[in-house]
Amino acid sequence: MKHKTEFDDRPLPHTAAMKEPENRFNDARRRYEGTMGAAVVRAANWRLMAFASITLSVFLGGGLIYASSRPAAVPYYVDVDKTGAAGNVTKASQDYVVQESSIEYFLGQTIMKLRMVPKDVVQYRHNGDDVKFFLTKSGEKKLGELMKDEHPLQDIKDGKATDVEIIGITKQTGKNLTYQVRWKEKVFDKVDLESEYTMTAFVTVKLSRPTTEDAIQHNPFGIYLDDISWSKER
Repeated sequence: MKHKTEFDDRPLPHTAAMKEPENRFNDARRRYEGTMGAAVVRAANWRLMAFASITLSVFLGGGLIYASSRPAAVPYYVDVDKTGAAGNVTKASQDYVVQESSIEYFLGQTIMKLRMVPKDVVQYRHNGDDVKFFLTKSGEKKLGELMKDEHPLQDIKDGKATDVEIIGITKQTGKNLTYQVRWKEKVFDKVDLESEYTMTAFVTVKLSRPTTEDAIQHNPFGIYLDDISWSKER
């Protein structure tokens, strides 16, 4: 049997912290600790922000140093002859003069894309889209008038195709950047040769240095078709 002792009547101690007595000293100490704690937190946040800013600055500075140390891309002009073979290679500059061989090659390629009728309508439209980068407003208007009498899409639908062979390109004396272009056309009706004839065109070009990225990519020499007329030789 358990006997009760004098210790059994003692109150048990509280497990939680004893509440501090309210007085001016304890109240001031709590305010001080709260103020200093907030200041410590703010100081830690500022140190973290400063460290992040320094890290970002170092990263960006290193990127700029790396980019500036890389060799810059230098554009070059590559002249071509009438057949498209590469000729002189010249570093691009503001005083570059377009060579006659480049103009003649441009004219030959433009006439071929304008007059050739492939059997594939997608290829025909692709050729037309390419030519648009080489037309001035005046040249686009003149070409539109010439194409009114042509029916290439109907020819493709009927199974016809036109092959183009450039015969010669001659600069006209006394006329500024005007050329005579002669070529032979062969019209095929499916597989058989239907007709063959020679065409002549007079083309005036305009030189204008490209300024936009799109123009530089498609027409780096800045050679534009400004006026054109053509007819079938008799």
